[in-house]
Amino acid sequence: MSSIKFKITTPEKTVYEDEIYQATLPVADGEVTILPNHRSYIASLRPGEIILKKRIKKGKLVWRFPADL
Repeated sequence: MSSIKFKITTPEKTVYEDEIYQATLPVADGEVTILPNHRSYIASLRPGEIILKKRIKKGKLVWRFPADL
């Protein structure tokens, strides 16, 4: 199964780094969900919740990162 190598980095440190299968991000005109092999996409991010999904042996795991990382 395909995955996305995903990293959240602030000026101070890397907050999160893992392989996921879905990322939902807040962008200037709403939100976008990125899946493996997604077409190229450029957007301005805005403050908001980031939702990441990862497959595990018995289902899936979902992380929610608040706007104030």
